[in-house]
Amino acid sequence: MTFAALSANSPGTLLLISELLLFWSLVNYAVVSDPVRLMNRLAADNQPVPKFWSVLLLVRSLAMALITFLIAGVNIESLVLALCLGTASLLLPIARRWWVAPDYGAELEIGASTFVVILIVACIVRWHLVAHRFWIALPFPESTTSALCLIAAIVIFNIRGGTYVVRGILNKCGALPSLQLPKNTSVVPRSDLIVVEKRVDTVEFNRGRWIGNLERLLLLAIVTQGSYAALAFLMAAKSLIRSRDLENRDWAEYFLLGTLASIAVSLAGGLLIRQVLLAFW
Repeated sequence: MTFAALSANSPGTLLLISELLLFWSLVNYAVVSDPVRLMNRLAADNQPVPKFWSVLLLVRSLAMALITFLIAGVNIESLVLALCLGTASLLLPIARRWWVAPDYGAELEIGASTFVVILIVACIVRWHLVAHRFWIALPFPESTTSALCLIAAIVIFNIRGGTYVVRGILNKCGALPSLQLPKNTSVVPRSDLIVVEKRVDTVEFNRGRWIGNLERLLLLAIVTQGSYAALAFLMAAKSLIRSRDLENRDWAEYFLLGTLASIAVSLAGGLLIRQVLLAFW
């Protein structure tokens, strides 16, 4: 059964799916950036855990569960779905920080998002759940509102979720930007760390993250419009601006891998948005 047929046969079902996906993106990707580890790097390079993060993590997961329970109807089926999504929202940031190796960060984000989509759709279709709140008095038709929710969810994931994916790929390839330590700098080895000769250039890394966020937003709009020729122009312009830096092989690999990974994420997001517009708009 297609989503269009689902919307026609079961009013409120498609909207519930799109609303839950939007709230999942908001809770897990729009609130705060979760601390993650960097692969095989000095302790100084690893993002510390903020003091308020544990409390915020619980608030986020409880909010996800409560929102699910309210908009899916007060019944046992919606309670089970709410507990599943709340638990998933709690475990995903913990997995990013401690459970999953940094070089599997991309697989974690893609796999977790795929699992959540399948879980939401399967539970709603199987239990015939509908959106009991927030949809009756909406000024737009259900299909239009659902499309807006899905597009917003894709855009949010494309920004911060895309950052996690790109960072995972860079970790896997060992292509994080390196900062050369002075020759007279000594590093004291520790048994619980894998010490390397180079440290991550955190200034360049953070700058690249913000550039990547803006780049993915721009690419998302380009792909949604179908202007694929603009992709080549954007990459050529970006390479021209940093042409001198490309003489450094390590930095060039970081630049190319990060750019290609961002393009891949944006291509997938843009194609999804096009399909949503074609199906529901």
